[in-house]
Amino acid sequence: MPVLNLPKFEKALRDAKSLTERDFSVIVRKVALQSLSGVVFGTRVKIGRARGNWQVTLGNASEIEDIGTLDPNGDSTFSRGASVIGQAEPFGVIWIANNLPYIEFLETLDHMAADTVTRVDAQFDGVQL
Repeated sequence: MPVLNLPKFEKALRDAKSLTERDFSVIVRKVALQSLSGVVFGTRVKIGRARGNWQVTLGNASEIEDIGTLDPNGDSTFSRGASVIGQAEPFGVIWIANNLPYIEFLETLDHMAADTVTRVDAQFDGVQL
């Protein structure tokens, strides 16, 4: 039995794949932005060193210990990270890292890591993928 309208069917498959990649990218970016917001604005502030040291990278985690940025209110750190997140490729890996020697202490002190994951997870409850 011959296949009718094969080019039309192939185009429909390509369009569906593109839509799926686009939808997936939007979801990943939203989750990454929510996560970034949680860790940046949830970081304890004395002078802004820990808050300003959040680093967003694509593909591989940053190994830079201290980028030397003081950002007490977190706005420029969030903007810098959001800019990187906006460049993410579909199905790429987005890393959010802070390599200051005392960041783990701050996270443990405030239970920031667990709270951030819980808040982000709650925002996507009921989302059907």
